[in-house]
Amino acid sequence: MLNWVLNSGNWGIGLLLAAVGIGLIGVALIDIFKSVKGDPKNWPGVIIGLLIGLFGGFFLIVGATGFINIFKSKSNEIPRA
Repeated sequence: MLNWVLNSGNWGIGLLLAAVGIGLIGVALIDIFKSVKGDPKNWPGVIIGLLIGLFGGFFLIVGATGFINIFKSKSNEIPRA
């Protein structure tokens, strides 16, 4: 029972982190495109967009690593293509 609770918690946290990461990357892309568009370029906005994208990528990697670890715990190795 405890193993099921831990796996469900890891699954939920991984899914949440992956969703937050994808959302932050999307917000960063929109921010970058809005900052570059127009005559006076908003370079601080571009830098802030890049930083938000980096945080989103970090959250996405952490969430994906959680999924991979859950699948690896179900068998000895991940099959190769």
